Order: sequence, then C-alpha cells, then structure tokens
Amino acid sequence: MAFVELFEKEMSELEGPHPGCLFASYIAESELFGPETLAVARNAMELWKVVLGEKFAQVMETHPPAFEVDPQSLADAITVVFEGSFIVSKTYRDPGAISEHLAHYRRYLELLFA
Repeated sequence: MAFVELFEKEMSELEGPHPGCLFASYIAESELFGPETLAVARNAMELWKVVLGEKFAQVMETHPPAFEVDPQSLADAITVVFEGSFIVSKTYRDPGAISEHLAHYRRYLELLFA
C-alpha cells in the first residue's frame, strides 16, 4: 500500500499532464522500432511484473485476499493503471487523473486484503 501511496502522492503534485511513458510510445508505434528496442520495453515491464508479483505473493502468504487473484496479474494491473491514466491525463489535460486512478487501485488493494 505504501508503494502505491508514494506514487499517488508524487503524481498528485503534477502541475500539468504527465508526458507519458516512453516505453508505451515504443510499443504503440512498434512498427517504427526494431526488435532490440521493443525487447528493452518488454524486459522492463517483465521486471516490474516479477518484482511486484513476488511482493504480492509474499503479502498473500500472511494476508489471504478476499477472493482468488494471481499475484502477477496484480503486478501487471499497476502498469495498466499507470499507462491508462497517462492517456486519460493527456486527453483531458487533467494532471490529477493519474493520482486519482492510483487511488482507485490502492483502494482495490485495501478491499482485496482487508
């Protein structure tokens, strides 16, 4: 929860829409880049998934979730929230969108592990 809250706080201090994620740009325009460039983006996302997935698995050992959920899926979900909220923030020119969506994710985790 603290990890998500730190990102939430940092994003709440934005004064303008976040510029987004360079990796997401590479993936969205994948035909413009070679396989080596795309592999860097994929490897970075996989690293987040592994590291956070292990953290969620550890949490699940002592705090069983309210319903069955895959720890790697929970790890991917924060990437989905970030990338999606970058798009929402830029579309609506709303710098608060990112922290708002991170707050939804945090509340989901709180309900899951309550």
